Amino acid sequence: MGESVQTSRERVLALVAAQPGLHLRELPRRLGLSLRSVRYHLENLEEHDLVAPHRSGRFARWFSAGAFSTDDRTLISALRVRGQRTILSELLEKGPMRFAALERGTGLSSATLVQYLHRLSSDALIEVGEDRRYRLRDPGAIEMRLSSYRERFPDLLSDAARQIFDQPVEGDR
Repeated sequence: MGESVQTSRERVLALVAAQPGLHLRELPRRLGLSLRSVRYHLENLEEHDLVAPHRSGRFARWFSAGAFSTDDRTLISALRVRGQRTILSELLEKGPMRFAALERGTGLSSATLVQYLHRLSSDALIEVGEDRRYRLRDPGAIEMRLSSYRERFPDLLSDAARQIFDQPVEGDR
């Protein structure tokens, strides 16, 4: 009898707080609610300054209001997109790279890579130098944030772990 039953609105707020940067369409899947219901609750929570959207291109990702700086929200939003996360990891690990090297290193198609590079550049996470190499704008800040997010947001790293464990071992071929 001592169990508390959370309302749908409280469940939406709790999920946004626990897993910041989720896209609108991911929230109903994780909560088992309709998209219409989640939108309604997000609008209400936003009106009461409890959540805030972060826009990147045409998409909005949701965060607890005041929980993260704009730079942190931008990085978390990028990390939530597998291809963008792959590019950021590649640049962090190997340093500035030309397009062809990034294409090989990430395994992304040219069109997809162009799209993600444009988004990351628009979000001021990467830049292109005069040598036509893509580089992180502030690798130290990104590395510091990534190290803190590894512990706080293990779901952001599930894809990376899957990639590591799904690769065949030299002798297994």
